[in-house]
Amino acid sequence: MSSSLYSDALYEDMDVSATRATPAAATASSTKKHATYKKKEDEEEEEESLKIVITSSSSSNNNDNKALFVEIFPEEMSSIAPATMLSVLKEENAPMSAWTDAAVMYAQCGKAKDGLILLQEACSFENVLGGDKNDRVRLLASTGIAHLTQVTIRAGSSSTTGGVEGDNNNKALADDRFTQATRIDQLYPMTWIGKGMLNAFNGRLDQARYFFDTTLKHVGPVLPALLGMASVEFYEKNYHKALKLYGTAIQLYPSSQKKSAAASIRVGFGLCCYKLGQVDRARAAFQRAHELDPHNVEAMTYVAVLSLNALGDCAANTNNKEETYNYYLQQQEQAIKLLSVAHLMDRNNATVQLRLADHYFWKWELVSGAKISVSKSNPKLLSSTIPLHLEPGERIRIGADFETVVSPEEEAEDEQMFFVGGRTTFPLRDAWPSESADNLRLWRKDYDRVDDLAKAAYASTSVPELQAESLFHRARVLHTKGMLEEASKFYAKATEIFPDLTPARWGWAQCQITLGQYSDAMNNLLLVTTQSPQATEAFAVLGLLQIVLQQPISTTETDGTFSSNDRKQALANLKKATELDPTNVEWILLQALVYQTNKAEYSMALERYKKAVEVMELHHNISNDHSVAVPPHIWTNIGVIHQELCQYDAALVMYEKAMSGLATSGDSSTNDDEEDTNLDEMIIREETNKLFWTFVDSGLKVAKPLLGVSDKLLVTNDPDQKLLNHCNLRVGDHVKIGNSDHAYTSEVVEVVSQEATTMLRLNTFSPPLDDDNNEECFAVFVKRPTPLLRYPLAITIAFNLARLHEDAGRPVAAVELHKAILKKHPSYVNCYLRLACISRDNGLLDECTQWLQGAVKVAPTHPEVLTLVGNLHLSLSDWQPAQRLFDKLLNMRNPAVEAYSLLSLGNIYFSTLYTSPERYEKNLSHSAEYYRKVLAKDKSNYYAANGLGTVLAEKGDLLRAKDIFNRVREVSGDAIPDPLLNLGHIYLAQMKHPEALQMYTSYMNRTSKGYASSKEEVSVLLYIAFAYFDWARQTETFNNAKAAPADGRYAKCIEYIELAMKSQNENCVLKYNWCMAKLQAANCTLQKVTRNIPRTAQEVKEALIGLESSLPLVQQLMSWKASGKKVPISKATLAGFISQCQDNIDMTKNHLNEEIKKEEEIKELREIQRLEAQQLQLQRERELLAKKEIEERAQQEQELKAKAKMDKVSNLLENWEREAKDKEAASEAKKSRKSGSVVPQPMHDDDEQQAEGASSAPMANTLFDESSDEDDNENSEEVIDEKSADPAMEAEKSISPAAQLSTQKDLFGDSDESDDDEDHVPPVAGTKRDTVEDVEEDIDSSKSHKRRKLDE
Repeated sequence: MSSSLYSDALYEDMDVSATRATPAAATASSTKKHATYKKKEDEEEEEESLKIVITSSSSSNNNDNKALFVEIFPEEMSSIAPATMLSVLKEENAPMSAWTDAAVMYAQCGKAKDGLILLQEACSFENVLGGDKNDRVRLLASTGIAHLTQVTIRAGSSSTTGGVEGDNNNKALADDRFTQATRIDQLYPMTWIGKGMLNAFNGRLDQARYFFDTTLKHVGPVLPALLGMASVEFYEKNYHKALKLYGTAIQLYPSSQKKSAAASIRVGFGLCCYKLGQVDRARAAFQRAHELDPHNVEAMTYVAVLSLNALGDCAANTNNKEETYNYYLQQQEQAIKLLSVAHLMDRNNATVQLRLADHYFWKWELVSGAKISVSKSNPKLLSSTIPLHLEPGERIRIGADFETVVSPEEEAEDEQMFFVGGRTTFPLRDAWPSESADNLRLWRKDYDRVDDLAKAAYASTSVPELQAESLFHRARVLHTKGMLEEASKFYAKATEIFPDLTPARWGWAQCQITLGQYSDAMNNLLLVTTQSPQATEAFAVLGLLQIVLQQPISTTETDGTFSSNDRKQALANLKKATELDPTNVEWILLQALVYQTNKAEYSMALERYKKAVEVMELHHNISNDHSVAVPPHIWTNIGVIHQELCQYDAALVMYEKAMSGLATSGDSSTNDDEEDTNLDEMIIREETNKLFWTFVDSGLKVAKPLLGVSDKLLVTNDPDQKLLNHCNLRVGDHVKIGNSDHAYTSEVVEVVSQEATTMLRLNTFSPPLDDDNNEECFAVFVKRPTPLLRYPLAITIAFNLARLHEDAGRPVAAVELHKAILKKHPSYVNCYLRLACISRDNGLLDECTQWLQGAVKVAPTHPEVLTLVGNLHLSLSDWQPAQRLFDKLLNMRNPAVEAYSLLSLGNIYFSTLYTSPERYEKNLSHSAEYYRKVLAKDKSNYYAANGLGTVLAEKGDLLRAKDIFNRVREVSGDAIPDPLLNLGHIYLAQMKHPEALQMYTSYMNRTSKGYASSKEEVSVLLYIAFAYFDWARQTETFNNAKAAPADGRYAKCIEYIELAMKSQNENCVLKYNWCMAKLQAANCTLQKVTRNIPRTAQEVKEALIGLESSLPLVQQLMSWKASGKKVPISKATLAGFISQCQDNIDMTKNHLNEEIKKEEEIKELREIQRLEAQQLQLQRERELLAKKEIEERAQQEQELKAKAKMDKVSNLLENWEREAKDKEAASEAKKSRKSGSVVPQPMHDDDEQQAEGASSAPMANTLFDESSDEDDNENSEEVIDEKSADPAMEAEKSISPAAQLSTQKDLFGDSDESDDDEDHVPPVAGTKRDTVEDVEEDIDSSKSHKRRKLDE
């Protein structure tokens, strides 16, 4: 937009930035307020006074009565009462135009209502008033516009496109007046403008546009029509067009109107700029409007709002904090003062009231005269020097930056609430974080003023946006005071009036979260993120709620499962929050915590934690803070994840970092002077627990041992044992001798006192100290505990370290830490429980019982203690005590263990199905009932769903059971391994052996990580073995060649049974199963003959060995059975096995002999076949050799022929050269004879012929010999011509074209030899492929020359 359109230089284009201010989009008031003004274009007009001609009887005798009139100036109108003006106009029979002019003057001085009274009175008797048609129409149109002006005033200077409720009467009256004016004159412009304003009020923007556009087309760019059209464009959000119209109005009417009108135009211009993001330009327009009309409330409001918004940018761009703070206070004070003045001028302006309410909501008001005291001994108690009226839930600030809330009286720790030593006291929600302090200032917020302003704003406007904002401010006050239910109602009403008010919806969601209405809160947060894509906190809280509220989605009528899409959406929302604010550590940690809830996402949780650590360390380096960069609990969480992933070394490093952070921060809850080294017994000694001990100098020194003297006995420098008693050195302490690289550690086993000499005897022999060391005495350092365990958080880290030692297979180190924690904190129940578990896993049931008894003494009603005791009974198959204990837990109605108790009772009933046949159905029903109870309370309980699946499988409903197990796997992400085992059983029952083996193997891989006992492992190995055994038997049912894989499956069965026997080699069932597998494998081997499956003698021999090794084992079991030992196999079964095994042994021996005989015969046959094949191979080699020799001879002959042809070519070339020389000599001889010169005597014809014959004969014999091909012989007859009379002719004949062509064919391609032979002839140096053709051309040219001579 070009700045040349505007006369005001303040409105130049400039870069602007977004702001959060929300000024009211109300510019129609300017249009309505000045629509009745009479315009004179292109010239500035002074304000005219009102002249009323005196026509009363009291002055009728005056001859100059026509010149008498009453003149009223505009500045006098505000002091004239409407009743007085009405009486004057009536008494003087003022014309209709005077009535209208008086009303306009009232409107110009801000008394539009008084002007409306005059206009209504004039309309009531318009028929008797003097005036023409135009005056009448003007009166009616002005009356209608005056009615609309009242609607604008009722709206609190905030127009609306949808009409104002409660002012329908004014609109109806205005419509009637416009209708009357139209009947008189349809083309009167003021009527068009009035109708446009009325349609704009009623929201009919298209009709309003029509009337304003019609006025502009027929009358021209009059100001009311321009402003009306600009208002329509503004409401339709065509801000560029509206801006252009306002600019045109400013250009055409820069100062022809009153200053208030010019200011209103610039307010509209500024609003358009603001909507287009041109904030600086908008601020300049509002400032200019304020300069033109200091009483324009809208201009004052918007100048103040934009000034407040600009303070944040100023603070961000200034480095001097003190200067920035002073400037901030100054500008804020000016802006608030401007808003306060605007509020005084217009008490019904909702925009001003809302801006002030927002300001006072954040402003701290100093409580004058109050001096506050807080004590570290009672940090949640405030003491004041004067009585204060602070309500519970009221937010206060003590001192410079400590903000808290006044707690209700029942939460106070001190019973004396009000007057303690003559001072008023109040309980605080948060503890005072610093040392005790007196004479502190108290700050509070005037929420009552905020609420009053919000109420007034709601009553002052009918604009939905402003009404909703008023309710939002009231809700925010209630929210701050803790009145959440009342606040929720106001938030809900605000969002109902204006659904796009995002702050109100965000506050409503916060209240709903606090009230536990999570689903409703999540719906509101979804709308917040939709309306405001940059709402970082909303995305984060929404993601957290979606994780917490993972509701099951129903796949059948009764069963449900979790929705994985909810979790994905939650993680996406958390990711969005971190993307919007990547340096916010809270969102990164929240993301990590969410990932940490699922073991499959531990790697992503680690990545998030590492990112958080990087950000915290970066902030720490930038701020130069001396505190710990990363809090210890962050390192602890990272260590826990590494521990869960079995990355024990990495977990240990994280725990060490956490401990280092504790030592650096020095935050302890006990006295720093406490001496932890005075423990009666040194508990922690393991090297892996080096964080909790160190070597302390005891003050003792020992002499360097002599050569040949045992290093186990060292002489000290403490004969009277004073130092020994001071350092509390005793037997069993670990010591370090020396402080160099050659120092060694050992344990004191005895303190020897002999002849005024104190010696220490060590338990281990160590290498002698370095002989090169010149020192004669060495210091003794005693292992003592570090003070780390005095930190509260260190107890948690130490417990995690102990659990790490358990998982890593270091039970001694784990026991040390657990005992050390119990020594420091005897009520730490978890250590009792872990020590009991360690004892149980090592088979020390008595010790396990002792630890559990200790836990019961410490916490007799602790649910975890009772649960572990019940689990101990379950592991020992003590069903009745376990059932009683879990019934007791269930009666305690503790939500934390209620589901676990129900689940355990279901497991007890399921485990006792076969203890009594008559109770089978009853126990199965009870088990299913308990599982259903758990699922009724928590549909996400994997264990209960898995138990219900086992019940269905037990009933034979395998399909439904398998479906449940698969759902549990899908939803839990294989968090529990039991469904794998159960699915393996179902697949095995369905004869799907590969799938069953896959499930069993997956279960083995899961349980081999450290939480499966050897008994469970043996059971799974037996399941796998039986799966192979059953698969092999199923394969044997083919009884043909398809049964071949059975042999390998029996081998795999035996392999897994042997693995199980390694841990339980005395198990009779395992032994019998192994023997049975050997027997079946032997039978399978013996049946291969009938099934047409090849077998070897080695296989039969192995089968025989298996049978012979099985028989003694079964016989031993039989003897044990006979002797009364407990063997869970019947005698009949053992006897049958022995009988069958013996028969198979005899049969296998026969088969072995047959196989050996067959293999010998096959061996002989193969030897014969080998010799025959060898002879045949030799014969083939001889044939190949002979063939190769023939090919070589043929190649040599071919090469000889090629060489001969090359020789022919060479001879031919030489003859041609010789003939050419002879021709040249003959030619010269003829020339010399003709000229008569003496030349050498040429050769006689006979001699020449003889010479030619002598020269050509050898060439012919050489080139065309008998060894040439037939074509060569034929060509030779054509070439040789012995009847050449003339030497020249003879030479010509000797190289005739026929002979030349014949020679060419013979030499270059037309020979009967193959092309391959020609390719082997190398090219002659100095010649080309076309040599013969060139010679042929020379011969033809020579013949033609001779013919020309003959013709002459």
